[in-house]
Order: sequence, then C-alpha cells, then structure tokens
Amino acid sequence: MKHALWLVLLALGPQSADADETRPAFAGFVVHPRDGVGPEFEFSSARATADAPVVITVVGRKAKASDREHRTSLQKHWLQQNVPAGSELRMREQAMCDYGPGTGRCDRYEFEPGGERNAYYFYLNNWP
Repeated sequence: MKHALWLVLLALGPQSADADETRPAFAGFVVHPRDGVGPEFEFSSARATADAPVVITVVGRKAKASDREHRTSLQKHWLQQNVPAGSELRMREQAMCDYGPGTGRCDRYEFEPGGERNAYYFYLNNWP
C-alpha cells in the first residue's frame, strides 16, 4: 500500500500548496471612463486568471478601434478596485491565456511577491 501511494505521488510530480485553491470570481461592474462622457464599459465577472480572464466590453455595441485608448486605464481601474491595498506591481506583460475557443492574448499584471496567485489577466482578443 505504501508503495502504491508513493507511485501515485511520484506520478503527480511536485505540486504547489496553492495548486488546489481556486480564486473566487470578482464581481462585474460598469464604468464611464470620463465622468459619464463617452461609452460605458463593462467588466465581466471573472476570476482574473489565465483560464477565466476579465473581459472588458462596451455597453450596447461592439468595441471600436478608438475605444482602445481606454484599455489600459480601464485595467488599472479594475486593479485598484480588486487588488489588495498596498500591493506592489511587479510586472505587466502580454501573455497567452486559455479563454474562449482555443487560446487568446491577455494582459497579465503580476504583483509582489509574484506567481500566479498574485497575477491578474485581462482578455485582449475582443479589442479591434
């Protein structure tokens, strides 16, 4: 019996302590980027992980190329609302994420002390 358990553990390989924990979904909400002037943007309810990134959409229509000027400020607004106070940004990068059909591109923000537990993803493939 001991040997069978050892073989199962060996086959699974090293696991982090956080591997079985899942982040609960953050609530979705709607904002106006310029005090009510211009389009409304909606943040999806999401775990903000690589397989469940936050999707930002324009309320009532498809996103236009001109809406891209708001993308980074919208992401930063979401982060201010949801990342624990006092967290320090470690890096921002574009990364592949497992969302929708196949894979997509995401903006990934990682906060100290780093790692996936402290990373937040925003889906990019819906922006023109």
